[in-house]
Amino acid sequence: MAALAVNAFNVPNVTITAPPNVTTDEANQYRTSLVNTRLALVNVGIFLGLQNVIVLPQIPVPPLAQGAAQAAIDAQIQHLDLYQVIIVNGQIVIQNLTHNALQPQAAAPPPHRPTLKLHKPDFDGAPGEKAQAYITACQTY
Repeated sequence: MAALAVNAFNVPNVTITAPPNVTTDEANQYRTSLVNTRLALVNVGIFLGLQNVIVLPQIPVPPLAQGAAQAAIDAQIQHLDLYQVIIVNGQIVIQNLTHNALQPQAAAPPPHRPTLKLHKPDFDGAPGEKAQAYITACQTY
């Protein structure tokens, strides 16, 4: 089985110009990068069988219309920053779950097998039926 590189699923740390310098296009690009990152993490969760463990909500804000007021842009950035925290927390959970699942498990000791003690056959050297019984006892032993 191939080794799974958990670090390949890292969410990039998205940074953006601090308000009030953010443009509508920058805010929408920020939103798009978070939507794409969420989708990537959802796909990773499905691939790893974690879709019922990790639930990342849809992004709660629509894209901004061109020419949006600076107050609307600032509010959008605040919502996106909170959403980024949700995505990063989901990524941390995925990493922890996959890291724990990929750790080699300590080998369990083999089950205890009871030993049978059979009586070693004795032979007194007598020919005939006793010799035949000795051969049969040896085969059984």
